[in-house]
Amino acid sequence: GRGPPHAFLPDGSGNRLFVVTFDAGPALHHDEDSAPHVCYMLESAARTHIPLTILGWGTSAHGPGTKLEALASFIHEHVLPEDVVLYNDVDVVFQLGPEVVVERFLEMRTDAVFGAECGGASAPAGETPREAPCDLRLHTGSFMGRAGTVEALFRRALGTAQDALAHDQSLDQVAWSSWARDELNVTLDSRTAIFMYPRDGGHATNDGGVWKSAASGVAPAVLHLGGRGKAYVDEIISSLWFMAQEARDASTMSKLAEATFFLWDQPRGANSLTIAELCPHYAHRDS
Repeated sequence: GRGPPHAFLPDGSGNRLFVVTFDAGPALHHDEDSAPHVCYMLESAARTHIPLTILGWGTSAHGPGTKLEALASFIHEHVLPEDVVLYNDVDVVFQLGPEVVVERFLEMRTDAVFGAECGGASAPAGETPREAPCDLRLHTGSFMGRAGTVEALFRRALGTAQDALAHDQSLDQVAWSSWARDELNVTLDSRTAIFMYPRDGGHATNDGGVWKSAASGVAPAVLHLGGRGKAYVDEIISSLWFMAQEARDASTMSKLAEATFFLWDQPRGANSLTIAELCPHYAHRDS
């Protein structure tokens, strides 16, 4: 079958962008209300032309290391060291396209960037960058980087996972450790240029269907919705530009239902499925 989708970096290097998530599915997505996050993510990826690959679909493996083992294997098989990989958990939506994502990453002049948030209960981020609007904390589940650096980070994290997990650390936390910050060119997304974790209490504002950080004024490419209730998620989602009535006419929604996503390492069946197949209850919603 065909290989995973990608976009080319705009710097003329010929290097590519791969966007990946991990979702074992498919049972969750046949219940309209049980797991809407992945369906929101799929629509947003189709709307913004994000070249998304789903890792782990149809597998029975679970555990903290499963996602990152799949990611490291995917990189090893399909991605060159200077290519760029963007990883998010399924509880995200994309509001800007791959051109913006890549441009902002290249502007950072880093080999890997991790999502961060103001305060919260996630792991301490270490020294907060001078330009940060608050006391930053590492927020697990979103990162972007050169494939060679990402694979090295998480191969090493997986190698130390047993001790880390005994102390309730995620593998993101292991990767964002002192050795990584000392030995590799990695950073936090301190201006929410790529990732944002909107919170109650004025941390985000909506401008014409696009959410921005109230602190930095920047509209990130990715909104991370994890850890919030349904009412909060619905508020964020319903205000996105592609949820407006004029963006959800019958013709548009019919085409959207046929948008196709690549499934990597699928143990059985097709290696690509449409939104209609992945989210049968969701795909034809018109509001």
